[in-house]
Amino acid sequence: MVERDWRRMFKVQGRYMTLCIPAASLNAVMRYQQSQLALAIRRRLVRVLHEGYFDAFYDVRISTVDQRLARDVDDFANVVCETYGNMLKPAVEVCIYVAKIGRTLGSGPTAAFLAYFVSSSLWMRLIMPGFGRLAARQADMEGRLRGQYTNVINYREEIAFLRGGRTERARAEALFRDVVRGRRAIMARRAAVSFLDTTFVKQFGSLLSYVAM
Repeated sequence: MVERDWRRMFKVQGRYMTLCIPAASLNAVMRYQQSQLALAIRRRLVRVLHEGYFDAFYDVRISTVDQRLARDVDDFANVVCETYGNMLKPAVEVCIYVAKIGRTLGSGPTAAFLAYFVSSSLWMRLIMPGFGRLAARQADMEGRLRGQYTNVINYREEIAFLRGGRTERARAEALFRDVVRGRRAIMARRAAVSFLDTTFVKQFGSLLSYVAM
């Protein structure tokens, strides 16, 4: 644009567009296949759980079966597929970037970059809280709250006859306060992890790249 070589500019833009269309198509296909994989995992899990539950549903002592069979199975399938996609795509990008940096800067700076990012990632992993346990507790509290609503719907006549509306409301509000406290705890920990990741992994990594260049 500075040289006003419009023909060259349009040529470069056309080449860029020819690369954008396949990249967008690949991203869309990857998301579609990821959704298909999550649906397949959910179908298999639901089939197994139905075989075990409907054969002995009268002896099941779990109060949040509906939450576990419907919501939790769907969340589990989606998380498994997202983990697979989030690991595969960055691994390919890292290999491409490492190859390009190695050709441009040489093996020394490339090894320094890899050592820094691996050490910082391991350090982040060591100090990172157990989000899996927190998510499991959060899902259990959500299931208890949903079970309370279900009980009110199923036994509304008995509750109305015994005038237990205030008691059921207090129980539901207590369960909801537990849900809110759990959600806030997860949000605070995620904010802290995001701050540390942005500071030590990304920004310090950029400073290291400037020093190497």
